[in-house]
Amino acid sequence: METGFEYYAFISYKREDEKWAKWLQNKLETYKLPTSLAKETGKELPKTFHPCFRDKTDLSETGDLSQILHDKLQKSQYLIVVCSPRAAKSKWVNKEVETFQKMGRTDKIIPFIIEGNPDTSNPNVHCYPLTLDENILGISIPELGKEKAVVKTIAAMLNVNFDTLWNRHRERILKRRIQIAIGSAIFIAVFGGFSTWQSLKIFEQNRQIQIQSESLKETNQQLIKKSNELQITNNILNDKNTELKEKNTLIENQNKEIKKQSDRIQKEYEKSEQLNKSIYFYDDKVALSSKFDGDKNVFCYINKEGKELTYLGRWKYAEPFDKYTGLAKITKNDSVYFLDISGKIHSEQNTTIMELPKEFLQRVVDIAQLVAKAEYLNMVKDSIYTLEYEELVSIGIIAAQVLIKNKKPEQLQKFSPTYIATAMRWAIRNELRIRYAWYANKYKAIDAYSQDEVVAGIDIQQYQVRVNIYETVLSVDNLTTANDNLFNFGKEEQKLPHNAELSKIGRLIRESISKLSGKERQIVEYRLYKNMEVKTIAEKTGVQPAEITGIINEALNKLKEYLNVHGEYGY
Repeated sequence: METGFEYYAFISYKREDEKWAKWLQNKLETYKLPTSLAKETGKELPKTFHPCFRDKTDLSETGDLSQILHDKLQKSQYLIVVCSPRAAKSKWVNKEVETFQKMGRTDKIIPFIIEGNPDTSNPNVHCYPLTLDENILGISIPELGKEKAVVKTIAAMLNVNFDTLWNRHRERILKRRIQIAIGSAIFIAVFGGFSTWQSLKIFEQNRQIQIQSESLKETNQQLIKKSNELQITNNILNDKNTELKEKNTLIENQNKEIKKQSDRIQKEYEKSEQLNKSIYFYDDKVALSSKFDGDKNVFCYINKEGKELTYLGRWKYAEPFDKYTGLAKITKNDSVYFLDISGKIHSEQNTTIMELPKEFLQRVVDIAQLVAKAEYLNMVKDSIYTLEYEELVSIGIIAAQVLIKNKKPEQLQKFSPTYIATAMRWAIRNELRIRYAWYANKYKAIDAYSQDEVVAGIDIQQYQVRVNIYETVLSVDNLTTANDNLFNFGKEEQKLPHNAELSKIGRLIRESISKLSGKERQIVEYRLYKNMEVKTIAEKTGVQPAEITGIINEALNKLKEYLNVHGEYGY
């Protein structure tokens, strides 16, 4: 190979002719030149033609050769074009030929014809690419055959006489055939004697196998006899097992009957008890208990030692005391009543929240403080300071008062701590939403801005007001995704209907931002989502501060238009 090249040849072909291209590459890279050829020609010849380059990937859709293929052509000594009517119409084969010729190496192109004719005007038969010089003689497989075509291609690459190389090629093949014939004759002679010895050995092995087969046959008959005996024994065991199963079923049925009788006796015993198991101890002192008498329960108050304190009456059913309301729900004559700790019975209509114990009211205050603390931490995290912690506690307590005002004990029992906490949380967020417009208008004076941020034609004060409004909407909306684990006091969660208006505005703003272009969207997200200053955004993106102000102002116009289209007021 000449100096400066990495490949002996670049094989150009149409994808439909890839089978031929692979075959040609293999033939070239595995061909070994006759040793006598170098002495006869007086030239320094290579031992092999490895490597040859064949592109295995599709070319770019842009219509240009990739830089990689261009470099491979530059580093190949020859260009072998696999010619066919298909290759003649390929724009990529034409591109590769054109590029190689522009390198000034037309004399290093070898057309390798697998199908068609270069000397016809019929487009279905013509096989030369349009960019290939038709004066270059090709090497045709249809005319020479595969073997001669390959040898002639190698002769062209070596610049030696084809007949000389072909004669040496044929001589080498003839010598190889003679060597194979002699070797085969020797093998047959040796194999003949070996076969006779092997036949005798096989005969003796077969005789031994016959003897072993007779012995195995006798052993097998003995095993069959023992198997039959075991089968008879197994049948006897199966019959006994069936008898045991029947006895076991009988015992199980007897046990079930005994269990029924035992359960019946236990129920009678429970009915005969003077004082039944306590339903619920209230304040660790008094319990509501019952004893069965005929078709109804006789209820009374008992102390922890089981001593009857107060007779209450004959009722059909009673529930445990509620630890928040201090009342027990009872059923009497198919009507529902409520029993307090003093033994007084209240109708459903005239029982109000005023009868709640102090324990419940204190719990409401505790929940309000816990909710206020969580919401205040979320506000601080999002840089929102429009409400103080004490105000949040007051808002939560007011929301609870509105929620439980004039509620009946039966309704109040459904108000779990999670339900009350949710009401407080949304009251706080609604108040924050009302105040956000005031917060948005707390903007800094124009002289507080860097001159790098000021853009001609943009009112910087109005611009900052708009930025603050959108920042605040997104920050308040983020509170709806806050972690609510602090309020999960019980398994049952009852949710209040959420005010979806603010969430809708936040969702529309995010949708509009997602439709912005790449760089514009990145800058707006830095400003509105992460509350970055213009200077910080400039450092991250490499964009000038004034340009960033213009980009954000234009994006705000798009946000305003998007909100207006979807029925919301855009700022």
